[in-house]
Amino acid sequence: MSHSGWNSVMEAAMHGVRMLVWPFGGDQRINAGMVESAGMGRQLKGWEWGCGGEKVVADEVIEEALREIMEDVIVGAVAARVRDEAVRAVGVGGSSRECLAGLIEKWSKC
Repeated sequence: MSHSGWNSVMEAAMHGVRMLVWPFGGDQRINAGMVESAGMGRQLKGWEWGCGGEKVVADEVIEEALREIMEDVIVGAVAARVRDEAVRAVGVGGSSRECLAGLIEKWSKC
């Protein structure tokens, strides 16, 4: 369970972790939407928290949502596939590594 900050989403992707995301603000809602559309987790909608949140979410409700995400074999398979793709992207010859190397080369010529 995460607020779906960028680092949390990237770490979950790199390790194939299913995500139950409960965004608060800023980029977190966008990241939560990405997690859900990619199929590697579920976004908790309708739950408030922070200054605007008046109701407390019952622990049973959180437990049920966590259990659902952990027992969902499709979400588990997607999280594993995302992990494999992320590992390839940062590996030798991977797209992320190549983009970073190109950027460093460009900056070194400035």
